[in-house]
Amino acid sequence: MKNLMQLKDLIKNLTKEKNINSQVLLRNYMMQRLLLKIANSDYKNNFILKGGMLVADLVGIESRSTVDMDLTIKSFSLTRENITEVFAEIFLTETEDGIEFKLKKIEKIREESEYKGFRLSILALMGKAKIPLKIYLTTGDKLTPSEINYRY
Repeated sequence: MKNLMQLKDLIKNLTKEKNINSQVLLRNYMMQRLLLKIANSDYKNNFILKGGMLVADLVGIESRSTVDMDLTIKSFSLTRENITEVFAEIFLTETEDGIEFKLKKIEKIREESEYKGFRLSILALMGKAKIPLKIYLTTGDKLTPSEINYRY
């Protein structure tokens, strides 16, 4: 998608065709674009997509939509400093869509758990559109059966 008007037209058509809320489709599109940046970055092998976003892609967004993205990280420490640095680099990864991402807030989650995590508040910017995204980062979660290479 080269511009916001094209994206809005596509979403309008998909909303009618699939009977899905336009905000859900827009958020999903922006999360997919963020995944593209991750996949094209030097950190592509450090993230494992899991949860609702993966399920929605497997079964179709009309069967399972989600409002956030769940990622497990590997091969680097899950600290506020590392997250800030890694995502700053990911956001600089070139894509042709003109979408910018800004990290707005990092909050600790699962503090009582053996495996800590963070919730990232990210703003996706395309033209005048500002779409808030939530990303949950964890480490150490058991993956059953195991991680796979999945072409998103």
